[in-house]
Amino acid sequence: MTTKKGAKSAAAPKKKKVQDCASALASLGDLSDQCAATAIDLSGQYPPIQVMDSIIKDCTSCEKLSLSTNNIDRIQNLSDTMPLKILSVGRNGIRKLDGIQPVAGTLEQLWISYNAIERLEGIECLQKLNVLYMSNNKISDWQEIDRLSCLPHLSDVLFIGNPLYKRYQKKNNLAEYTQEMMKRLPHLKKLDGTILQASLTDEEDEEETMVMTPPTKAEKD
Repeated sequence: MTTKKGAKSAAAPKKKKVQDCASALASLGDLSDQCAATAIDLSGQYPPIQVMDSIIKDCTSCEKLSLSTNNIDRIQNLSDTMPLKILSVGRNGIRKLDGIQPVAGTLEQLWISYNAIERLEGIECLQKLNVLYMSNNKISDWQEIDRLSCLPHLSDVLFIGNPLYKRYQKKNNLAEYTQEMMKRLPHLKKLDGTILQASLTDEEDEEETMVMTPPTKAEKD
């Protein structure tokens, strides 16, 4: 393409730098100090974090990592040297649980609501998991719930907003949904913000009593 003599050619648009955890941590202060923290909160960054980059592996004291409300599409760069107990990655674009395995020996709570997860494949390795907040994903099949049956400590789950939940909600039959969930996960103590209490007496069959408690903000996220 020709231009008039003396005319300046249009400058190529600058490529935007991808926001990652390293740059977000550096914006908070000395990078080495940030990496040494036991709790790291990078929720709601602007511009949003798009990549869980390798700086995560340097956070060898981190017990709680908060990356919710960003634009992350996959979990990666976790390390088995991290004593991670709580991982909060709600409100991102995560589709799979790939990348969670390195913290299988320590992770107790996974907050991953408002993502795009259809399958729970890979969650079976989280043998210390006791809390799973997974509302508003794309879980539609009981087969995925069955994957949780091998987690001996799992006692608190949140699945509101998933297609599976909505199917029973549409039929106004959440009682059947609750019964089915308890049958598949008998160790549950809390389901979708509801405390489940099972009581047995000599004169009665097993009776399941539900006491409603509203989900906290953390559970919703």
